[in-house]
Amino acid sequence: MPDHQPEKIEFDGWHFRIQYPQKDAQKKRVMLLFHGYEGNENLMWVLTHSLPDDYVLIALRAPIQHSKNQYVW
Repeated sequence: MPDHQPEKIEFDGWHFRIQYPQKDAQKKRVMLLFHGYEGNENLMWVLTHSLPDDYVLIALRAPIQHSKNQYVW
């Protein structure tokens, strides 16, 4: 998995993080990362370390804030 940090993006009220492959792979795969109840878009990155370098990773934040830094679907 690439060592670079994912980009933080807000679009139309949605918050997410996205990380592009560092190398230009012929086939790029996209993986959407959804956190569970009371999570956020930052929690899912610990699961990405074993993935190949050719994935575009997109982690979304749930739209309903439950408490500080905790969101629900």
